[in-house]
Amino acid sequence: MLLLPMQQVMYGKIEQRNLSRKVCMAGSIAAFCFLWLWGIGIMDWNGIYYTLLCAVAASISFGRFRKLKKAIMPVLDCFIRLEEESLEAYQPGDCGEYEYCHIFFSEIAQIVLGSRYRRASFYIVLKDNAVKSSIGMADTPGRRIFLVKGEVYDRKEFLTMYQNFCEKLPAGAEHGILEIPDGWRREPVDMYCIFLWLISAFFLLPVFYMIL
Repeated sequence: MLLLPMQQVMYGKIEQRNLSRKVCMAGSIAAFCFLWLWGIGIMDWNGIYYTLLCAVAASISFGRFRKLKKAIMPVLDCFIRLEEESLEAYQPGDCGEYEYCHIFFSEIAQIVLGSRYRRASFYIVLKDNAVKSSIGMADTPGRRIFLVKGEVYDRKEFLTMYQNFCEKLPAGAEHGILEIPDGWRREPVDMYCIFLWLISAFFLLPVFYMIL
C-alpha cells in the first residue's frame, strides 16, 4: 500500500502564512496609530484598549507566521509505503529537514497514538535489539522512536493504512486496531481564525458599552 501526499496541504499552509503576515503588519500599524491618537488627545482611554488589542493580534500573528515559515516544505517526494514485513516513510520533519524510516514489524515494541492536538499521527517505538530497522538520517543514528504524520495525506487513506499496519504488528506490541480517535476523522479546528473573530468582537465592546 502506497500513500502519496496532497499538494493542497502545502498550499493551504502558504495561504495561512500569508494571512498571518498581513494581520501582523496591519495590527502593528493600527496599534501605532491608536497609540498616537491617544497620545495627542484625540482618543480617550479606549485608544489604549484598541492599542493593546492590535498589539496582541500582531504578536500572535507574528508567532504563527514564524512557525508556518518553518513548517512549509515541499511534499512532492514524500510517501508512506506499507509492505508485508515493513513500513517505509519519508516526510517533512519538525526542524526544517526531511526524515525517513524503514521499520520492520518484527522489531516494533509498541505504537502510541499522537497528540490530540496534531492531525492523525502515531509513534513507532523499536525494540532495544532492533538491527534491521532504520530511523532518521545519517546524522541521527540510534533513534528508537519515529512519528508517522498523516497531515499531508488523505485522511481516509491514512486511516486505512493505519488499520492495515496494526493488523501486521507482532504479538505483544501495544496497539488498538480499531481505536481510531474521533479527532482523526474530522478536520482540525483552526484556532487562529477563531482568534481573529474574537479580536473583531472585542473591538465592538466599547461601542456596546456606550449604547447600553
